Amino acid sequence: MIKDEIFRKTEGMLYRYYEKLKLKDKLNYRVEVLQNKIYRLEQDMINCNVVIDADIKAIDYSKDRVQGGICRSNIENELEKEIEKLERELKQAKVKLIRTKRRINQIEDEISNIEFAITQLSEEAKKLVELKYGTWPKLSNIEIGMRMNMAEATIRRKRKEIVEAIAKWMNIS
Repeated sequence: MIKDEIFRKTEGMLYRYYEKLKLKDKLNYRVEVLQNKIYRLEQDMINCNVVIDADIKAIDYSKDRVQGGICRSNIENELEKEIEKLERELKQAKVKLIRTKRRINQIEDEISNIEFAITQLSEEAKKLVELKYGTWPKLSNIEIGMRMNMAEATIRRKRKEIVEAIAKWMNIS
């Protein structure tokens, strides 16, 4: 029999575990989106796939005199600006990707202990834990009992046993 404070603390860890799993899934999706964005930006830069104004004029060679020396046309200047924009956007996307991957690693570190404790449970206990702590909206003991073909009292008893076992595996005292 564990103290109420330890029971609540362990239950809080279980609720946070499932919240962090959902956050990790969102971040993994964000990684995919950022990787696709980086690929598209790199392809745009390789292929010079930029849009410039149609009104911009190049050097006019139809006149009698064309100024020599280092002379760049408006088109060249505009192309350079657009490529620089792509480079900045690419850099920002890479920074976001690195930060997102770092956050995923941090979440994995945070949940590893509770995840190990959950893997030690029986399949029935894992299902009960997932239904109680990992669903939204939260299910009552009666609803969980209906899904698992058990009485409400059995669900309450098993939940208490499971939380006690996890608290012991986690060395919470």
